[in-house]
Amino acid sequence: MTSTAESGKKLTLPKPEASPDEAVTTVKPRGRTKALFIVFIVLAVVLALGIRAWLHGLAWVSTDNAYIHSHIHQVSPRLSGTVEKVLVLENDTVEAGQPLVILDSRDAEIKRESMRAAVHQAEAGVSHAEAQYQEAIAKKAQSEAIILLAAAQVKREEAATAKAEADYERAQTLHRAGNGAISQADLDASKLAHDSAAAMMEAVKAGVRAAQASASSAAATLDAAVSAKASAEAQKNTADIALRDAELQLSYTTVTAPVKGRIGKKNVEPGNHVQAGQALLGLVEPKIWVVANFKETQLGRLAVGQTAVLKVDAFADKEFTGHVESFSPASGAQFALLPPDNATGNFTKVVQRVPVKIELDLESVRGYEGRVVPGLSVEAEVKTKE
Repeated sequence: MTSTAESGKKLTLPKPEASPDEAVTTVKPRGRTKALFIVFIVLAVVLALGIRAWLHGLAWVSTDNAYIHSHIHQVSPRLSGTVEKVLVLENDTVEAGQPLVILDSRDAEIKRESMRAAVHQAEAGVSHAEAQYQEAIAKKAQSEAIILLAAAQVKREEAATAKAEADYERAQTLHRAGNGAISQADLDASKLAHDSAAAMMEAVKAGVRAAQASASSAAATLDAAVSAKASAEAQKNTADIALRDAELQLSYTTVTAPVKGRIGKKNVEPGNHVQAGQALLGLVEPKIWVVANFKETQLGRLAVGQTAVLKVDAFADKEFTGHVESFSPASGAQFALLPPDNATGNFTKVVQRVPVKIELDLESVRGYEGRVVPGLSVEAEVKTKE
């Protein structure tokens, strides 16, 4: 019998094959461990996302009830007429004061020319009244000068009459003395001088009365001239106002843009007959903002100046930024056509929403001008604390 050592080779015995039961027992623990690991990872991710959402909810309030707003002007004519020209197209950008629509202006031009003729006529009336006024002033001044001259003559004649009367009385005294100091002829001459002075005095007084009557007439004429001048000036002012109104009505035949913006909803074409106040087109200003309707339960955490992050549905990959600018003075329901009256009927409490104005940062909107337009839906988040 040859031994193993003698053969110089090591004898290796074959390993017994594992039974099927033993193989399953070996694989099962490994598969269970892998499944538990996957479940743990999923739970960890869910927990992390939950914690993140919870922390986010502590620092932010959000709503998807938000929309882009802007000033939208309904451009309408101030008077009725037929459209002659439409100078803009849909979506055009216009400047403030730029002509948009021109109405037929022939009726307004005729009215303006008529008012110009009325103004010229009123100016002629004022000139005539002014001339009569100056003439009346001159007559009144002349009458006053005549009165002054007559008064001076009265005083002179009064002195002459007094002297003639004194001379006549002296002559009478000397003649009655009979000593031949004065003759009858001298007495008669003295009497004649006295009578002549008295007659002249009466004539001068009559002239004074005539001058006074003339002065009264001149004063009445002046008063009438003053009234006529005032009436003529009032008529001229009325004509001037009517002319300005006619020119204003003529200017209304050109409908201009009240502000800078873009044209939208154009409802006018040449040949249309339009009425005063009829909406012809809309004009949207470039300035935009967001109105977010937050729940009343969220208002306590909001304050003016807080940062806002805005996502416009039309631009899902773009985040816009802004800040809270102001709060509405009442809930949206109070501005409805039929505000709720909670004091009538059965009551069901409904969470109210309050519009909050959010001002967009200009830098975040850069490049999206004209694309972020009023009416677009927005998801708004406001950071209430760190």
